[in-house]
Amino acid sequence: MKKYFCDVCGAELGEGGNAPPSPAAGLCGLEDLCPRCEGFARKLDAGALVLEALRRMAEKRPEASAPPPVPAPPPALTGRNAREKQEILTAVEAYRREHGPGSTAGLARRAGLEEGTLRGMILRENVPIAAWRKVGKALGVAGAGGRREQNEP
Repeated sequence: MKKYFCDVCGAELGEGGNAPPSPAAGLCGLEDLCPRCEGFARKLDAGALVLEALRRMAEKRPEASAPPPVPAPPPALTGRNAREKQEILTAVEAYRREHGPGSTAGLARRAGLEEGTLRGMILRENVPIAAWRKVGKALGVAGAGGRREQNEP
């Protein structure tokens, strides 16, 4: 004679078939339940428990609970030639708005620079003033290249 045991508490079950499992027991994949565990499972609202767990999970998702991070503003241009660099950078940004972000390659060629140097300027990296002045001259910015080179950082 084969013995059966409750899948939850391990109590020995009598012979014969059990009643159809409750929705909660079916949801958990339980087949053999003693009368006590089956009674408890029948009292549970399985759908409400699953819905509550899903809502808790959705609340923990970072995109659901927190706004997207705001990118930090680019660093300010500082140093001896900051005003001149800012004037040139403003002209570069206007050029990109007018011609699109892919226009940096053409502008770099016009200025006689590597495209990476121009990108460095846009990202406000440390680029020699001579390169800034070449871009200013290519864009027709007044005063670009008209200063003496001794002011280079």
